[in-house]
Amino acid sequence: MAQKKAVVRKEKATENQEKTPKATLLKAVENSSNPLDNFPKAKTIGEALKAARRSRDETIKSVAAKLRISEPYLKAIETMDFNNLPEQVYALGFVRSYAHHLGLDPQETVNQFRQDIFESAPSDKKLSIPQHLETTTLPTKRILWISAVAVLIFLGVARYFWNINHVDSSLEQELSNLLRPSVE
Repeated sequence: MAQKKAVVRKEKATENQEKTPKATLLKAVENSSNPLDNFPKAKTIGEALKAARRSRDETIKSVAAKLRISEPYLKAIETMDFNNLPEQVYALGFVRSYAHHLGLDPQETVNQFRQDIFESAPSDKKLSIPQHLETTTLPTKRILWISAVAVLIFLGVARYFWNINHVDSSLEQELSNLLRPSVE
């Protein structure tokens, strides 16, 4: 029942929109497969998107707020500025959302944008694979000498404390033997 009401509301909304000149333009845009066909003065897909936005009397700021896409990204899409676009995946998603918002065919717009920007522009955003370092450096002679001296000092200190403990225990034993009364 709720679905039928939603369908009826949608049909009424489209009937009301068809009476406005903007709706006529959008209907023509939706029927076309290539956005460049609708805007013959547009040389690029970015210019076609800009023309579609202007035909709807929308500012780039309002579109950015509605789509939650940064204004500089929308400007870069419209001007086909490769250097100010985000990574390819995000840029294509933004173009898809922007085209859908403007009533253009999203898939065709994305395909055209991909062809114009990412296939013709030099890609300086390539992934670099880290190289394995095969050269291993041995410790220098200075480090080896310092380590050897440190080990010898440690052994000397350990021997000193070991001797002190043994001498103390043997002295205690001799003193206790002397101080004990002898039983004879």
